[in-house]
Formats: sequence, structure tokens, C-alpha cells
Amino acid sequence: MLVITLKLTLLSIDGASLEDFMGYQKPANPITAKEAIEKAQEQYNVFHIHITNGSNGSRPKSSWYDLLGQHVLTSNSSNIHNIIAETIKEYEGATNVQSDVVSDVVSEETSSYTY
Repeated sequence: MLVITLKLTLLSIDGASLEDFMGYQKPANPITAKEAIEKAQEQYNVFHIHITNGSNGSRPKSSWYDLLGQHVLTSNSSNIHNIIAETIKEYEGATNVQSDVVSDVVSEETSSYTY
């Protein structure tokens, strides 16, 4: 299974949030962002996608590379669907995923995005 993280701004996750959202048993101890990512990586391919034309600038913070190494992806907002499709194709070994097909589906949507 492929997991794509969209944004991480926390340095740690408090115990109460782990209990409420992740079902940890009480009392849960807080964990760092690194620990949370390592835990997710036990079961999933974890990525961070940095949107280059967003409000956070054109380059991801170096801390993302420290946490995820080569799993830090960059894309402008109009090409993100291709980045996701190509990443799934690469990591899941999918031979029938075509990014241009995803592009056609996305272009049919009427949603707008605010960054």
C-alpha cells in the first residue's frame, strides 16, 4: 500500500491525539515526527509531496529529506496527479497505471484548489 503525506508541521504528536485518532491505549506517551514516520514505514511506503508553487516556497525544507530521503517528491499543483501516478507505478509495480489517464480524469473535475 502506498501512503502519501501531504503536510507535516508537527515535531511531535501528543499522547491524547494518539489515543483519540490512532486508538492508542491510555495513557499514551507522545512520539516524535520521526517515530511516527518510522512506525508508518513498517507497513507503508511513506512520501512527502512538496508543492513548488505553494506558499511554502519552491524547495522542501531539509528536515523532510532527513526524515524521508528519496521519498520527498516535488511538483507544481497542476502536475501532482502525474507525480502520484508515477510513484504508485514505480513502488507498486503497477504496469497498467498511465499518468495521462489520470490527467484526463483530473481535467474533467470542476474542483478548484486554494494554496
